[in-house]
Amino acid sequence: MESKLITDKPPDFSREEPVRHLEPRLAPQLDLAALEELAMALSAVFRDYPDVQRSFVGVSAWGGNKYMINTEGTRLRTGVQRCSLSIGAMVQADDGMPLGDSLTLNATTLAELPPRAELEQRCRKFAEQLIAVKNAPVLESYSGPVLFEPKAAAELFAAWYTDNFSGGQRPLGSGTSPDDFVNKLNKRILPRFWT
Repeated sequence: MESKLITDKPPDFSREEPVRHLEPRLAPQLDLAALEELAMALSAVFRDYPDVQRSFVGVSAWGGNKYMINTEGTRLRTGVQRCSLSIGAMVQADDGMPLGDSLTLNATTLAELPPRAELEQRCRKFAEQLIAVKNAPVLESYSGPVLFEPKAAAELFAAWYTDNFSGGQRPLGSGTSPDDFVNKLNKRILPRFWT
């Protein structure tokens, strides 16, 4: 507990002026036929690729209102809508190794997703890339850098570093170190061979 002592900790319970923010009630209109039609159209793209052994397309949409009320008088209502499109496929390499990949697109509403023609083109490119991996020569061994696509790089960075950048109080009893990056300004944090 002594190693997790944080001296600039804010009070646990501060007094705040009540806030009243009530957005109009959201009554989401979900067009289930349009969701189903999009999923079926994108699924049909994979019929053109016999090397794809299994594929899936899922479209989901949801919405509603979130409320927050506290004893100080704060009253909040916010509308939330989300739409998610998930695409995945599996192939099998000649040596029997199964290979798969997936793609997820998120938007506020179905209308904010890319146009159907663009989504179909992305499915085709997705299938072609997966088949190219299937047909690629097998590496016996590899020692070198690993490159990540932008979205994967952002996810890795968030998973490994954001807690250290955010600072603040660590949960008592957790294995996290209070020696985060906030306390290491103007200090070397990586070995000299890193650039």
